[in-house]
Amino acid sequence: MIQYIVRRLFSLIPLFVGITLISFFVIHLAPGKPSSLQTDLNPKVSLEVRERLAKVYGLDKPLIVQYKNWFLRLVRFDFGRSFLDDRLVWDKIKERIPITLGINLLSLLLILIVGIPLGVNAALKSGSFFDKATTVFVFFGFAMPTFWLALLLMNLFGINLQILPISGIKSIDFEFMNLAQKIADLGRHLILPVFVSAVGGLAGISRYMRQGMLEVKLSEFVLAARARGLPERVIIYNHALRNALIPIITILGLSLPGLFGGSVIFETIFAIPGLGRLFFEAVMSRDYPLIMGELVLGSILTLLGNLIADIANAYVDPRIRYSR
Repeated sequence: MIQYIVRRLFSLIPLFVGITLISFFVIHLAPGKPSSLQTDLNPKVSLEVRERLAKVYGLDKPLIVQYKNWFLRLVRFDFGRSFLDDRLVWDKIKERIPITLGINLLSLLLILIVGIPLGVNAALKSGSFFDKATTVFVFFGFAMPTFWLALLLMNLFGINLQILPISGIKSIDFEFMNLAQKIADLGRHLILPVFVSAVGGLAGISRYMRQGMLEVKLSEFVLAARARGLPERVIIYNHALRNALIPIITILGLSLPGLFGGSVIFETIFAIPGLGRLFFEAVMSRDYPLIMGELVLGSILTLLGNLIADIANAYVDPRIRYSR
């Protein structure tokens, strides 16, 4: 297993380089330049000033040279400086990580706590009213656009009922609250973002879990366990569930970067100062170093998600061996 993990880690290096190379060239294909915000609204800006700004940003060099310079800095763990305010990119990212990470961990926890039992019970009661109701919920979760659901919930709970805040993660008087009030205030602000973030994943996990359990409960080892007279609860949760979790582990490993990608939508709608909103602002201002910094973070999450999923599959499924 150790040899397998080491080999996989080394194999991730060329993949990571390829991802950064493609990302770097793609973002430069987008119309507009970082200097556009400073020059387009000012008709008096001369061509000489535009060229000088391009030189300041390092955009006067060929793309391959720009990529080489950027990658050499990245190897030294230097993400560069933001074009917008000249702050270090890593400083801007790390101050937003706790917010986005916290929301996504809560979302993932909600998906696991609700989605897996929902799928298991739907499989055990296949064809029942409960199974049909969860099927309707799943299709609703898949079909509902995230931004539209967020707006509906904001209108219902924030405007009509006025029981939940619809923007930010804390109130204006947060600093003057005691500990219990601060926790309650954060909880109220996070209810809608966490729910919106989890709906799509919740629908998917419950459906995959249901299908996995339907296949496993008809397997020979389950029939043999019933023949030996084992209690149904032991058969389901000690034998069938472990095998049904194999595809779920793979999906969860690949969903980690997806959760961060979805942060762009709900953080922008709910005005949450996290990585998603920072990425949106960077794209709108063509802040190339900041965009690449967040894309690097997303690439690392994607590659690590694949690796974690493979290792977890080897642990759950005894048929998988990575000794060589």
